[in-house]
Amino acid sequence: MCEWVDRAVSIECYDQSVYQGLVADVDSTTSTVTLRNIIRNGQPYEQNSLSILSAQIKDLKFIETTPPIQKFAEIQSSDTSDEKEKSSHKKENKKPVRVVRANTAVKVNSNGEQKHPSRRRSNSFTSVDLTNTNYDGHNSPKRFDQSRRTPKYRQQAGQTDCFDVSVESCMGDFDFQKNLAMFNKQQVYDEIENGRRHRATPKKPDKYKHTEMVIKSKPVRQIELTNDNESAEKVSYTTGEGLVVPCISCEMRDKLFAKAAIAGYTEQTRIDMVGRNTSDMVFQLIGGSSRLNPQNNHQYPTIVLFCGHHMQGTYGINCARHLANHNIRTVVFTPPSSAPLSPHISRELSLYDLCGNKRIDRVEDLPSGAVDLIINCLDSSTGPHYSRNNWYRSLSSWCEASRAHVLAIDPPLSGCSVNTKWSVHIGLPLPLPTSAGQTYLCDIGLPKKLFSVVGIKYQSPFGNKFCIPLHDD
Repeated sequence: MCEWVDRAVSIECYDQSVYQGLVADVDSTTSTVTLRNIIRNGQPYEQNSLSILSAQIKDLKFIETTPPIQKFAEIQSSDTSDEKEKSSHKKENKKPVRVVRANTAVKVNSNGEQKHPSRRRSNSFTSVDLTNTNYDGHNSPKRFDQSRRTPKYRQQAGQTDCFDVSVESCMGDFDFQKNLAMFNKQQVYDEIENGRRHRATPKKPDKYKHTEMVIKSKPVRQIELTNDNESAEKVSYTTGEGLVVPCISCEMRDKLFAKAAIAGYTEQTRIDMVGRNTSDMVFQLIGGSSRLNPQNNHQYPTIVLFCGHHMQGTYGINCARHLANHNIRTVVFTPPSSAPLSPHISRELSLYDLCGNKRIDRVEDLPSGAVDLIINCLDSSTGPHYSRNNWYRSLSSWCEASRAHVLAIDPPLSGCSVNTKWSVHIGLPLPLPTSAGQTYLCDIGLPKKLFSVVGIKYQSPFGNKFCIPLHDD
């Protein structure tokens, strides 16, 4: 078997592995073939040599190479030679010995050239240059001449030379005690206490909307009262746009309504204006279009209204009718009374009954489930007072248990007995206490000249809304 040594072979094993390499030894006693410079399934093998039993070999073929395989062995065994010997090998213009597929037949024509008639791809490995002098048997062949000349390679080589230095060689002994003695803790503590170490945070520039004025100015007073008509408290509010709205007294408001009735502005017109504009405000308080969407008819809000037998109660009943027309579940509570009802209340109750919503006169009939809003129209400065009745105290306890917000329409100057979050004024605000909650102003459509008759220089502060919030001046 000595003639097999240093010959290139391709061995196919039963485990579907294919080995290519040079025969190093053939042992007939153990029936093994030892290969070197091994390529397994197209990839360099990790070991320098491999012994294969004859029982594992399915097929063995010799690979025809040009030039002779002895030259290949001499090139591979020259790893320990000097640079001159390597350069001499590079200068020789020799064709590399290539390993071809084991299942590919090699034909030689009359001129001595090899032909490969079949170039179809297969699962076996491709041809690999075994004569590359850079091949070490462990890594894949590399292009030495071209790759190391690129700027990217030089940059990576520079980083490797820089960061391959061990950290221990750069660090010496660090004296922590000496460094700590240089730090004056007391001085730092004193600076912190005096506030000198705190940086003054730069103030962010004001951001303005496209509808706001850049130049700041004093609040504009569009509504002015004469000296004879100014209220004793001299209380005023400010709108969101900075307009000043003064408060008036109850006597001055009654005088304004009387002049309006003479001019043709009746009480029924005022009731309709207050009910309609207040209901528009309620729509926004309960969620707007997200709650009143026809596709969300399963979660329409529930609103309870307390309406007394006076003008404030009429406002509430009219508001309940507008809310019921928008598919809101409303419950109107009217106190029990044996006295005949006024024409305005009778008319509003009959119109509300046509909506089909609920109307009760007992506290026990109030809803036991969740309530979104409570509108209180029981308290009045001119009508009957209900706060002394037992049912009124039961009504206050029910409001606290329901945990719903309360909106009061035209409350009296003394405020409401029920805890209130919002209060709606009519025409011009009254000087209410802070217990009345957030103040809103409702437009009732009085002409401007009617205000001048009672001594008020009036300019509408409502803009594009019918109910606007007022803030303390």
